[in-house]
Amino acid sequence: MRSVKISTLGDIITANVLNNCRLNLRNNMNIRTLTKKLKAKYTFVGGEQHGYIKVGKNGLYGFVDCDGKVVIPLSYEWCTAFMRIRLYGKTYIGAYVEWDNSKAIIDKNNCFIVEPMERNAVSYVINEKLWVQDSEGFCIVNRAGRKMLSISYDLVINDRFRQPKGVFLVKKNGKFGAINV
Repeated sequence: MRSVKISTLGDIITANVLNNCRLNLRNNMNIRTLTKKLKAKYTFVGGEQHGYIKVGKNGLYGFVDCDGKVVIPLSYEWCTAFMRIRLYGKTYIGAYVEWDNSKAIIDKNNCFIVEPMERNAVSYVINEKLWVQDSEGFCIVNRAGRKMLSISYDLVINDRFRQPKGVFLVKKNGKFGAINV
């Protein structure tokens, strides 16, 4: 077993889940056998990400673990695989999900990392901040969905390669500028 430098509790939990998943796959069955079993039961089977496998049936999606047990029920109309999401200084293992007229980001326990918002709301995670567009424009909101700025912008530009961390390129009333948050 190789040594890995772990910096946060989230990394420890993620490392344990990944190691357990790999051990389960090695001890019980290989990934091909598991995928074959899952494909017989579901119409969509994704790859293993962070210990969970996205599955779908009858237009609904959920997740199974590496033993093939359902850990998040098939209740979402759309979802991504689990991934690392950096938001407000913390790293989460989460998946973007949509159902009915709502969308959110969930963790591996099917709890909200970001509270549900209207499904057609335009939203971006840029430099660890959540930007959401409403009738007034784009604004940074917290995980509970409350505005963190008293002003909204017509446009926010994601140029993560050239803009410094914490600086956002914005447009308001036809003029471009930068804000430091």
